[in-house]
Amino acid sequence: MAHGKKSKLKTKKTPVVPSSSENAVLAEKFERLSPDTQRQLLMATELKQEIHVGPIPSPQDLTSYDKTLPGLAERIVSMAEKEQEMRNQAGQAKAENIKLIIGNKKRAISYSGLIGVAIIIVAGIGTWNGSALIALPLGLAGTLTTLFSFVWDKLKPRDNN
Repeated sequence: MAHGKKSKLKTKKTPVVPSSSENAVLAEKFERLSPDTQRQLLMATELKQEIHVGPIPSPQDLTSYDKTLPGLAERIVSMAEKEQEMRNQAGQAKAENIKLIIGNKKRAISYSGLIGVAIIIVAGIGTWNGSALIALPLGLAGTLTTLFSFVWDKLKPRDNN
């Protein structure tokens, strides 16, 4: 069943339950019947089930509740509407948080990529000026920073919540 939904199962047997004295007489008569007749009578007993799924009871139950306590049906419907509104707000807040997280990740990747490119440019300038001992580690660091910035998000395990 879906999250937050309640189920209500009603079972109604068609025959009316007799009083204890009538029950004893019926039981005695039932015992005198042949096994086939007993089986046919038991199979002929109707079993009716009503299943309702949802936060609001069936219209018949709401009417019954309202007869028992006037205004109760309106309160139940109002409660279900408020609960639905709260779920909608929670879903919207979660969507906004996801947008913020995605935006932050994109900015982090862009900035780290720019830093890596800047380091590579500085290394290139150092190589041009003849400082190879400084330029080589800088170029390597810049390249790794740039690559790492684009691969980092792919390496982290995903949280599916």
